[in-house]
Amino acid sequence: MDTEFPGVVATPLGQFKSKEVSCRKFSFFLVKLQLLTCPIVENICVYGSGLESFTIGLVVPNQKHLEKIAEEVGASGSTEELCANAAVIKAFKKKLDVHATKNKLSRVEQPGAIHLCSEIWTPDSDLLTEALKLKRRPVTQMYEDTIKDLYAKAGLDYES
Repeated sequence: MDTEFPGVVATPLGQFKSKEVSCRKFSFFLVKLQLLTCPIVENICVYGSGLESFTIGLVVPNQKHLEKIAEEVGASGSTEELCANAAVIKAFKKKLDVHATKNKLSRVEQPGAIHLCSEIWTPDSDLLTEALKLKRRPVTQMYEDTIKDLYAKAGLDYES
């Protein structure tokens, strides 16, 4: 029986219970700190609402490493083109997964899908504070359509 409330399921007895995909809760901040130690990552925002079976990584790649990964997969072009190239994204995610595993992040904590952001996040773009700390809400609002697309590609319905 479906309800009109996302994340809520009805039991056979007619009771409503909160649906949690993963029983284990974790800190996005701690996951971000582990992933920021990866040399291919300049900045990252790990996003998940708790209703999906995986998280999304919005990644600002390190330019030098992005070009090296593109060369490895035989891709070329501008930063925007490389960030949109499926082969580059796949190779980048593979390297990020290896780093996450080495840093003892569980599969639930690792981003299930990533988006490579071609724009540099700065305080001027209102995505970072003056102390260069990530502003999660502006970042997730800016990439809301991208997040929806990544969940849709995985065959999941996403609701904000």
